[in-house]
Formats: sequence, C-alpha cells, structure tokens
Amino acid sequence: MAGDRGGEPGGRPEDRPGRLSGIQPLPPPAAYEAINVYTRIIVDEALRRGIAVDITDPARGGLALTHGGRTVRTFESLSELTSAVAFRICDDKGLTRDVLQRAGIPVAPGRRATFDATSPPARLLTAAVTSGASAAGTPQ
Repeated sequence: MAGDRGGEPGGRPEDRPGRLSGIQPLPPPAAYEAINVYTRIIVDEALRRGIAVDITDPARGGLALTHGGRTVRTFESLSELTSAVAFRICDDKGLTRDVLQRAGIPVAPGRRATFDATSPPARLLTAAVTSGASAAGTPQ
C-alpha cells in the first residue's frame, strides 16, 4: 500500500518506524548521503531489518551487508550470490518473459520494438517532424 513504508521514499532510515517485531533499525553508515537512490533503498531496508551496512564504494553502489556473522558484498541489487545464469536471464527481456511464463507467472502483453517506419514511435516522430513540431511537441 502506498505510504505504508513510513516517511517519504528515500527518507532516512531513522525516520521510518520499524515494522519488524523486536528489531531496532540501525543508524545510517558513513557516506549515506553520497549514495544514489537505488542503493539507498537497499541500505534503508537492510538497516530496518537490523543488517549492518558498510558503504564500500558510494559512486558505484558498493555495499557490504553483514548479519549473523555473514557478509555479502553487493553493487546495488547485484550481489556475489547472483549467478551468471540469473544475470543473463535478467539482462534479456525476452528470456525473462519466457522464464516467468514457464513458471506460471502472469506477464503483461508486449512486443518487440522494431524502429521501422511502421512502429508507433517512428510514426509519431515522422508526424511531428512533417507537421513542423519538434519531438518535444513544441512548434519549431
């Protein structure tokens, strides 16, 4: 449910109420302000769950997440536990669709982008250019 996370998206972890029974959220680590929004989501959720976070590379989203004596290194959502096969599946939209469909997970209808004169984006761009409007929709 929207707004159910406590605070604004990307807000500091200490501003969010802990929803996990008996777990006190941890304070943000050094370099918290230097990480991007995607890395911040992972950091916020880890801290909320009592998982210690070391920001090892703020520019690239490098983290070391530690809990129960075990440390996992990540770059944003990609961790050392992600297999090459999983990475390959996620990197290919068509392959991802196939895997999800075979697993019985509903997927939205879609089609491949063709970028030829008959594709919807190409028709819109052609119409905009021939009518004297820019791609942004403003007259030239």
